[in-house]
Amino acid sequence: MAIILARTLLPLLFLTTPYVRSNGLGSSLATHQPRRWSLFIIVITFVLVSLLTDNRYFFLVLAAIFTFLFLRALMLYRIGGTTGDTAGALVEITETTVMLTWVIALNR
Repeated sequence: MAIILARTLLPLLFLTTPYVRSNGLGSSLATHQPRRWSLFIIVITFVLVSLLTDNRYFFLVLAAIFTFLFLRALMLYRIGGTTGDTAGALVEITETTVMLTWVIALNR
């Protein structure tokens, strides 16, 4: 669950956050990302996670979304957007947050 939620946030990051390095490896992805398909996949993933799991897992979705919003705000504040490194950090930190949320709040 942590991997699915964290990796689903990557297209959302590239859709909503400017890419700050014009010659970086992710610049072509950010420029040529199919917006409609990306939004469709993001929405479908979160809907399927909600439908196919127990209601307790909703807290994991919330943890992933809050982590995304917090880290995106930090990226915009510190460097004015995203890079490949910050995208990778988003995935790792989100996975960790979701797993910690599971252990602390839901595994009782």
